[in-house]
Amino acid sequence: MITTIIFDLGGILVPEAGNAIQEGMAMYLAIPQKELADFTAPLKAKLTTGEMTLHEMYGSLAKSRRLKLAADGMLKRHLELYGQHQTARDANILGLVEKLKQKHNVVCLTNTEKEIAEYNKQHGLFAFFHKAFISTDMGMKKPDVEIYWAVIKELGCRHAETIFIDDNKDYIQGARNAGIDSILYKGLEHLKQKLISYGVCL
Repeated sequence: MITTIIFDLGGILVPEAGNAIQEGMAMYLAIPQKELADFTAPLKAKLTTGEMTLHEMYGSLAKSRRLKLAADGMLKRHLELYGQHQTARDANILGLVEKLKQKHNVVCLTNTEKEIAEYNKQHGLFAFFHKAFISTDMGMKKPDVEIYWAVIKELGCRHAETIFIDDNKDYIQGARNAGIDSILYKGLEHLKQKLISYGVCL
C-alpha cells in the first residue's frame, strides 16, 4: 500500500522556465546567452547543494567578466525574472495534491538555489505539502541516491510504500536507483492513471 507520495515542483506544479531566466539575465548583463550558460553550468551542483549562492555566483561572474554591475542588482533581476516566469501554480495539480493529502503523506523534493528556496518559502509554495525537502537545506541533490534515502529515512516510511513523481528522466532514474518506484510526469491524466495503477485512490 502506498503511504507516501513525493512530488517534484518545476515542470509539474510550477513552470520550468530556466532557459527564459537565463535569456533574460544575458540581456540584462549584455553578454551572449551561451557565454552565461558556459559560466553557470559548471557551478550548478554547488548552487543546488547550497555550497554556493546565486549572489556569490553573480559576484564571481562580474569579477571574471569585468562587468560594471553589482551582485545585488544581478540577484534582484534574477529573482524578478523568476517571479515572472516560474511561479504560476497549476490549479489542477494543487487540487490533486490536496486530494492525495487526505489519505497519504504528500511531500515535495526540489533541486533549487538558496535564494530561490527562500523566495518560495516567503511566497508559500512549500505550504501545499506536508513537508518540503529542499536540496540546499539538505546539502544534497537529485539524482544522487543519497537524497532519496534521506527523505525516506526522515519520513520513516518504507521504499515499497513510496512513489516519486518528476518530469526529469535523470531524477526518475535516481529514485529508481534508490529503490523507489517512480512516475515520469507526462501530464495530469497520465499521472492519475499511473497513481491508480499503484493502488492510490483518487
